[in-house]
Amino acid sequence: MSGSNNSFFGNNTGFKNQTGQDNAFFGTSAGQNNTASDNAFFGNAAGYNNTSGQGNTLVGSAAGFNITTGSNNTFIGSGADTSTANLTNATAVGANAQVSASNTMVLGTNAVTVQVPGNLNISGNLSANLPSGDGSYIQNRNSQQSGNANFNINGNGTVGGTLMADIVRASDFINAGTQYKTDSILSIVCVQLPSLGYKAGCAT
Repeated sequence: MSGSNNSFFGNNTGFKNQTGQDNAFFGTSAGQNNTASDNAFFGNAAGYNNTSGQGNTLVGSAAGFNITTGSNNTFIGSGADTSTANLTNATAVGANAQVSASNTMVLGTNAVTVQVPGNLNISGNLSANLPSGDGSYIQNRNSQQSGNANFNINGNGTVGGTLMADIVRASDFINAGTQYKTDSILSIVCVQLPSLGYKAGCAT
């Protein structure tokens, strides 16, 4: 046995480790099949199937149970795991959180609401699955959005394409403190200017 600087606490913990170094395993069967180095497994059967994966941090009962050759992963929470045995730099946080791709972080499950009480800064791309027809936001689409979505501009509004509206009121469209600029075509189905007694294109 050439392994050194290991700390194993629990029945069958690190049982097969022969050459791995600088590991810390706590809990029954934690790291039982491990032969690699620089891992930290805490919890019953945490990292149970890991063989050659290095630099993993697995905390919680059965956390990272399916990892075998993956390295530099972080799984925190009971049952936090993956179905892919060779992930790299993947993170799953929360009970039963599941991550399926390398260089990916998963927070909780689909039953969890993630809250950010402070500021959220995103330097890359933001992808989101928003419910169709939700009136809480304006959707980028070619057809008219159903629901009661409001479009408010407090300042300068620039339209690079076509701006279409069913009804435009003078109080909404002409505001002394607001400018509306169109670079292309302004297409209005109905215009009402009650103060001027003007009405065009509107159903009677």
